[in-house]
Amino acid sequence: MVGQQLKASDKLVLTVDECHQLTGFPREMLKEAIANGQLPAKKIGRSWRVKRSCLNAYIDEIL
Repeated sequence: MVGQQLKASDKLVLTVDECHQLTGFPREMLKEAIANGQLPAKKIGRSWRVKRSCLNAYIDEIL
């Protein structure tokens, strides 16, 4: 696995941009969901990271 890039669809932890790519939800909507606690995330460095399981739960909640 060394030297290989995982596709967003294969990752367990995603950036906001990857969440956007997978769901088609606007980035601002995802950032607002993180800010108000609807979408659990951790800030690592300058970017937010979202567990895939949390993203799936968020999708189930809003749809």
